[in-house]
Order: sequence, then C-alpha cells, then structure tokens
Amino acid sequence: MTCHNCGAGARGNFCEYCGTKLNNNQNTGCRPQPPAAPQPKYSYHYHYTNDRQQPFAANPGSYGSRPQPPPPCAKCDGKSPKSLPACFIVCLLFGVLGIHRFYAGKIATGLLYFFTGGLFAFGYLTDLAVILAGGFKDGKGRSIKW
Repeated sequence: MTCHNCGAGARGNFCEYCGTKLNNNQNTGCRPQPPAAPQPKYSYHYHYTNDRQQPFAANPGSYGSRPQPPPPCAKCDGKSPKSLPACFIVCLLFGVLGIHRFYAGKIATGLLYFFTGGLFAFGYLTDLAVILAGGFKDGKGRSIKW
C-alpha cells in the first residue's frame, strides 16, 4: 500500500515517511476525492411565447431573452385592415370616451380613456393630431392608413 499524501510505501495505519494516517478501506493509493457538488433539481428555465406555448430558444445562453414579434402576414403587408377616415370620424365624435381606441383594437387604453375622459382631453387631442398625421397604429402595431 502507498501513502496518498506523499506516495511512499506504507505499512499499517500510518505512513512511515510522512506520518499521515492512512485509510485502510482504500487500497488504491489515490488521494480521496472531494464529495460531488449537488445537482440542481431543475437546470433550465424556459421562456414561453404567448401564442404557441413552446420553449423560446432564439438566443440559447441568454437568460431572460424575450420572443420576437411574428413577421407581418403576406395579406396585410404590415398595414391594418382598419380605415383611418373611420377612425378619425369616431375620434372626432367620441374621442373623449376612447371609442376610437376600441375601434383600433387598443382595449386597455380605450378603457383608460373611457374612465378618465380621454386622459382629461389631452390624450384625445393628441390622438386627433396623430391620426391626421397618419401615424396611428392598431392594437397589433400595424399602421392604419388612409
């Protein structure tokens, strides 16, 4: 048997050269191995997309990355099926109540406008200007065009 500390030959329970206590259960002559680190119960964290509920792995190794929006469909080509003149007329008549936002598919801000009087008329006037400039978008982020 050899000493696991210095490698010298050993007899009995102690090394004759360095005096290290020997483990009689191990006759391999190797140094004792440290205990293995505990393995985590779950090793991966998946991010799910809202529409398909599949794991998102566009950037494997980046923790906390967000899914990208889907590309626009071939039919609409990034344009909304909503009509900007109709949106303008609805905003002009019922903008303080946020009805134009419900028409565009922006339900949350439509409710906000409804209960606050068009954000105290400031949001209503801002939306009128944005609609006239042609920059108003629907609830899915597509441009509403004339």
